[in-house]
Amino acid sequence: MFSNYLLKEFKTRIPDSLHYYILLPKIACKGCSVSTLNEMDKLVRPETQRYFTFISTNEHVIPEDLKIARFFQFDAHGRLDDLDIGIANVTIIKTQASRVIFIKPVYADEKRSLSEIITF
Repeated sequence: MFSNYLLKEFKTRIPDSLHYYILLPKIACKGCSVSTLNEMDKLVRPETQRYFTFISTNEHVIPEDLKIARFFQFDAHGRLDDLDIGIANVTIIKTQASRVIFIKPVYADEKRSLSEIITF
């Protein structure tokens, strides 16, 4: 389902190599999302940037002062919001070998840090 979405919306496929898709739907809680995106901004470095794709249907929730703000791709058709794969707030999809490994919504009150979820 997610691979079909990528192909239809962005004309791209899930790569063979390790990759993380960071998804931000239209109905995401702005405060929760900003908190998670701030943590994400510290995690993504020039040497790891190739492992990430950021997708959102709501460009207004992304703080412009974040380094990662310029990497967001926008889903103008809102298809991301229609996917029935458990997307809520900021959601991380880990892929490898051209398939989805896990889908993990991240909540602001969660005790786990992003560095525990995103590993290289």
